[in-house]
Amino acid sequence: MTLPLTRSRRAARSLSIFAVALFLLGPACRAGDLVLVPLQDSVGKFERIEFRIDLDRQYARPFDPSEVDLQLIVETPSGRSLAVPAFFFQPCEHRTLKVSGRQREWIYPAGEPCWMARFAPAECGLYHAAAQLTDDRGATSTF
Repeated sequence: MTLPLTRSRRAARSLSIFAVALFLLGPACRAGDLVLVPLQDSVGKFERIEFRIDLDRQYARPFDPSEVDLQLIVETPSGRSLAVPAFFFQPCEHRTLKVSGRQREWIYPAGEPCWMARFAPAECGLYHAAAQLTDDRGATSTF
């Protein structure tokens, strides 16, 4: 089922998604050095959609929420607001190698680490999503 893409007035600066055949309305949402990028064009109810969140900042301890707190804020069609924690992700390549006649499992970094967020819509309708960053410089969002 294909639905037409339309822009919501309310989501002027936020990324919008549409469920059952969930559509993203726009390729990315930007606020200064914070960029929210959907990795799929569409997703259905209870299916996972992934977002890459690009920052021009680096952190010594990206897993420490007292240093950096990055969240995906999702507004559901029923008006609820959900905060989904983002996570620091390192893409990897998995290999099985033969070493001295035995198989060994190896995992190698493949690409640059990045911030990601995942969400699965539980209801049909129009969703709005934005990234929200809090660190020692203050708070920034793509709203």
